[in-house]
Amino acid sequence: LMLAHRQRRKGRKSRRRCAVARWRPPSKKESTMVTMNGNSGGRTVQRLITCMQWEEAERRLAEHPEEAFTVTPPLNETALATACRMKANASLISAIVNVNPDAATQTLVTGKTPLHLWCSDLRLTSRGVGFDDDVAVVRTILSARPSAATVPDADGFLPLHCACAAGPTASLAIFRSLVSACPESVTTENRGGVTPMRMVWSRSAVNEEDGRCILSVDAARLHERAADMEMIAASKAYNRSGSVRPLGNSASIWAKILLMARAAYSGTLGDAADEQTSPRCADGMDVVGKDDDIFRPIHALAGTHIPASMIKFAVQVHSRDPGALDEADREGNLALHVAASRRLDHQLDPMDADTDRGGAITALLNAYPPAARVLNKKGRIPLTLAIESGATWEAGGVRHLFEQTPEALEVKDSASQLYPFMIAAKVGSVEVCFQLLRHSPGLVAYGCEDIHV
Repeated sequence: LMLAHRQRRKGRKSRRRCAVARWRPPSKKESTMVTMNGNSGGRTVQRLITCMQWEEAERRLAEHPEEAFTVTPPLNETALATACRMKANASLISAIVNVNPDAATQTLVTGKTPLHLWCSDLRLTSRGVGFDDDVAVVRTILSARPSAATVPDADGFLPLHCACAAGPTASLAIFRSLVSACPESVTTENRGGVTPMRMVWSRSAVNEEDGRCILSVDAARLHERAADMEMIAASKAYNRSGSVRPLGNSASIWAKILLMARAAYSGTLGDAADEQTSPRCADGMDVVGKDDDIFRPIHALAGTHIPASMIKFAVQVHSRDPGALDEADREGNLALHVAASRRLDHQLDPMDADTDRGGAITALLNAYPPAARVLNKKGRIPLTLAIESGATWEAGGVRHLFEQTPEALEVKDSASQLYPFMIAAKVGSVEVCFQLLRHSPGLVAYGCEDIHV
């Protein structure tokens, strides 16, 4: 019995030693034998990448380019996917893409592409680790297959969602590359109903406990210098506690939000990086002034489906800008007109979307009350635009607009030739129609005469 017990213990120890030896990293001598003799012995490009032997893997790829097309189970991972998952250097990834560019859009069993894997766990760019490589790899993949930015994974995440989830480790240059390749991605929801803009705001700008904005207004005003700040942060911007400087972080986060707001509102970034992307309306809104060459941050945010707290912060940041609140676009629309005419997105919850729109209207009214009386070039005021877009009385902000322009109840809308209560009845807003008539019951008689009832 004692002899059998000793043999069992010896067998268990032997199996443990084999398991450890099976996964040990390759020695320098073994790596040299693989690259010089060409005898893989199971040491393929993917195996070398897994062992983080970048130079050896690149030399192996030059000798055996067919290994760039190998798909390994159980995840159906290509060499490019393995390199992106292991955060290989830009040189090796560029070499793989040159051999097999189609691998940029090949998906794993989870639906993820190599671009998902790269953007899901970006290295700490704020510590200067891999800052240039992170940007170079994204540009390399997108230059080979721009459609890689449009592929969702099993959870509905686009690569832009993954970059947003990475927090401050994703640089502004990465955001610009992803948004330029797919401007409509900024308003695309994942399976959880979250857009990239909302993800950035909720994860990087808002306190999880009380929902309070934690960004610095003064720092956010330096958003135009965010790219330079990130480059400085990549070398020496870590403070003693090891966290990102609030100054550079706030400017970078706000710059990313403005970048996505421009794409969501105009359908294009409108610069050299996006000159091949045709303008499009990302969310189907019928809001005029989108062809304006001048980028107005509050206009763009007001016309995008975002949380009301983001509009409030934008007003604080840009209220000092000349004409931010009182300057009209080509169609004579102020930011309040744009917010009031915002159509409800069918992808969003109607109540949440209406509340966000109402919050934006309230924030803009508080910042510049005279905007409620301004007519655009079509002779329309924000009140009639809000009613026509289906805004509700309380949550949708119609009551606040009415309180600023009560005399508008007895004035016909120049475009529809209808009184405001008639517009509400036309779009099916029973509560709004009732509240308007309650404040001015005599309108019923005027309305009956006008429509010959």
